[in-house]
Amino acid sequence: MRDSPIDSPEIWDEPLPATADGSLVRVLRDVRRGLLREARIAAGLAAARERTSARQFAVAVAAFVAGTAGVALAVRHAWWLVPLGIALQMIGLAGFVSLNHEAWHGRALPWRGWNDLALEWFLAPILFLDGRTYAEIHRVHHRAPGELDDVSRPLWSLSGAQLRALLLKRALIVPAAIDVVRRLTGLAARGAPVGGVGAAPPVTRNLPRILLAQALWAGPLLASSVAAFVCGYVLPLVLGSICSILREYREHTRQADGRLAVHDTLCSRAERLIIAGGHFNLHALHHIFPEVPQGELPAFYRTIATTVDVDRALYGVSPLVSARRTYLAA
Repeated sequence: MRDSPIDSPEIWDEPLPATADGSLVRVLRDVRRGLLREARIAAGLAAARERTSARQFAVAVAAFVAGTAGVALAVRHAWWLVPLGIALQMIGLAGFVSLNHEAWHGRALPWRGWNDLALEWFLAPILFLDGRTYAEIHRVHHRAPGELDDVSRPLWSLSGAQLRALLLKRALIVPAAIDVVRRLTGLAARGAPVGGVGAAPPVTRNLPRILLAQALWAGPLLASSVAAFVCGYVLPLVLGSICSILREYREHTRQADGRLAVHDTLCSRAERLIIAGGHFNLHALHHIFPEVPQGELPAFYRTIATTVDVDRALYGVSPLVSARRTYLAA
């Protein structure tokens, strides 16, 4: 498997400026080097980095298709099954969010051409995204998490009240829809976040693919009935957007001294499926070993946990790397 620019081993040997002392990027390097002194962990890394998230891709697509078809049928014949269909769709959408991330790393599918094709024609358009733009944003986030060039950094400085206001905005549909329309029509400056904290860059470049993906999803539902359209398209988008913001917000925190921290969320399976999209909950471990596909993170974590004391070697090196139990706590 060829490494993406995000995963290239060379980035761990690049010199850091003096201002990086004590920052998250320095801590991540220190934790990584400490863990790789153990031969068993180094061997586990070498094996894991050769795999991809192809199985996760298949599961997410199957859940999304089954959920969408299930909602359309349930609306007509068995209303009480609609929540089950929506839950399957949300599992699929959360999987697509994490698979976009895997595709930025070049690890969604085994071959780079297939990976890029899936990203640009399906994974990004289904979520109203431009895959290439976000790949570059993510590269910056890995090289300088929380620093000035990291456009996601305002989200991690929100107070609880500000986060609730942002989630309410997504839930009300109309304000979120206005942001999407502004992005699709290119009314905001290209390359800058639109609609405040948590918003995304303009996606005009990818507009035809986005419209095609949304038409293939929403069109059959709308042709079936308005109820199917609302339950099978609008609600999953709104709920999926809320879960995505919540996940991203809980992955990092801004410390009182201004430094960024990163967290693993050792949560329940239900939270993993609907919020984290599989195994994206091991986010601190991902920052330390970005070349490991998400689907391999649990096994790699177990390798680490059976080799060293994780409370000391992983979560005890610095307060900037820690573990939580849920996405839902304040």
